[in-house]
Amino acid sequence: MVGIARRRNRSGADETYAQAAIRELREETGITATEAHVDAPTWERRATFRYRGARRLQHEVVVTVHLSTEAPSVDGALRVGYEDEDYFAYRWWAVDEIGDSFERFYPGRLPDLISAHLRGETIVEPYEVWS
Repeated sequence: MVGIARRRNRSGADETYAQAAIRELREETGITATEAHVDAPTWERRATFRYRGARRLQHEVVVTVHLSTEAPSVDGALRVGYEDEDYFAYRWWAVDEIGDSFERFYPGRLPDLISAHLRGETIVEPYEVWS
């Protein structure tokens, strides 16, 4: 059984994790998905980080979104102003490239946990201090 988590978006409306994933994906990349494309969350985590001068604490769920094309183009036209300032570039990664890379990823344990997540294993990360 999967519980449906609800959160408030920027406009104050409640949304499920799937609705949040679809909205964020569209806003930040221009990629459109439906709830049928979104897997149930199997990775749950809490994280704290500094962002724009303030300490943030987030309860996060990580989901897989199945896209109809591999490595689709990214369009940031729907980003809000500060997102344009924060997102400089992007690239698509193969799973094995993530594990072999020395880059820093968010979540920090992504290289260690991505394969388990994609297999649908339950992952509960208690807490990550990012910055």
